[in-house]
Amino acid sequence: MQLKLNQYITLGVLSLTVATICYFGFNGEPVEAPKPYDNMITVLTTDGLNNKQRFDGLFYEYFQITKIDGWRVKAIRLKGIYSMYFMEKTNGDSRNILQWPDKNRYELIVDKQGTTLLSAVPLVPPLKQIQIMDINQLALYVEDLVSHVMPATKIAYLEDIKQSDHSERPMTLELNGTSLLNLQELGTLLDGLPVAFSQAELLNNQSNQLTGEINLILFGV
Repeated sequence: MQLKLNQYITLGVLSLTVATICYFGFNGEPVEAPKPYDNMITVLTTDGLNNKQRFDGLFYEYFQITKIDGWRVKAIRLKGIYSMYFMEKTNGDSRNILQWPDKNRYELIVDKQGTTLLSAVPLVPPLKQIQIMDINQLALYVEDLVSHVMPATKIAYLEDIKQSDHSERPMTLELNGTSLLNLQELGTLLDGLPVAFSQAELLNNQSNQLTGEINLILFGV
């Protein structure tokens, strides 16, 4: 009987010790237990990229760059906080881009890919306040927004990425001739939703119509 009592006491002490370590951590400091959706909240309010900021910035920079006499933007790559504008000479000479008054905002790169202007934008997260949505309902809602602004756009998904407290659904928008104004409107409509910008690869024709792909990430439960 005494042996069993001693075993219960030992187990009780061990349980209390483990509970104390879990609460205070190994360094003796109190540790707050993870809250539901902590991981998703961090991504959407700290690390992700805001669609409105990205598309507003693209609109502004594009029309700033079109002021370079004798040059046009033939392609655009947006990745993370960086924007790359691949340039094409239409007439004139290189002095126009070298003497462009706003060139100090950009890095000029001349290599085997041609002439490129590189810029970086501030990191602005998708959300200031978290919005929890069902991932399937969110996908259908975003599809409606895209169809409203750019009806010729095709939409495709990759397989959901399961995280500890949420799902991430990569979405690809295949543009078939749209304008920067349409992209700016789409960014405004997506603002406030748990949707992060990922990257874009765009071609720009002589009529300033864009084709290519835009990659977004939807966050939901």
